[in-house]
Amino acid sequence: MTMPHERSRAVVQTRDFLVELSKDRSLPEKIRQDAKFLLRHFPDKREIRMAGLIEKQVANVPSIFAFPVFSSTLEFHGASDPNKVADLEEQQSEGPSQA
Repeated sequence: MTMPHERSRAVVQTRDFLVELSKDRSLPEKIRQDAKFLLRHFPDKREIRMAGLIEKQVANVPSIFAFPVFSSTLEFHGASDPNKVADLEEQQSEGPSQA
């Protein structure tokens, strides 16, 4: 399962890739135009982090999402032990705990 920080990083890296494509004069004009068109409404790093922060703040509010989509960071800040990653993924798939 993709973790929120991995998804966030992938979106940011995809935006960077589209920017590169849009500026690469060795590519056909159509490819550059398509990249520019997609970038018009593509979230930037600040917007991705904001979405992650919002999801973190409303984690205890009932939602249509069972787990966060984005993260406020692009790096993993969970368990340092790789064996615990599965535990974190399982917790996320179960949703907020009922304490």
